[in-house]
Amino acid sequence: VTMDFFKALNAGDYDKARTYTASEQAEAYVNLMDYFGSDSVQGFTQEEAAARTTKIASSEERQDTVICYVETTEQPTDPTDSADVFKQKVVLTKVDNEWKIVDIPMK
Repeated sequence: VTMDFFKALNAGDYDKARTYTASEQAEAYVNLMDYFGSDSVQGFTQEEAAARTTKIASSEERQDTVICYVETTEQPTDPTDSADVFKQKVVLTKVDNEWKIVDIPMK
């Protein structure tokens, strides 16, 4: 679920990304990404989105919760620069017997 969520975000498919959420906070995160990806804001170009990769660095299972630690790497546009790595904590819980994202702290 976490990887599908980030694949949808990286592809700009915000409606699909919302299907993996089950809280106002997680949906607000998607809405923020949607806003920055909109035509009215200087968002990510398709090339920049294609240069972004996401992986789950680690995860913890707790009774009815899974915490994923996700790393997103953005390749630099200038070859002399280094890649940017963003680390995020993603919390999932079961809702109607499906795992859903309920918390993504915004930094």
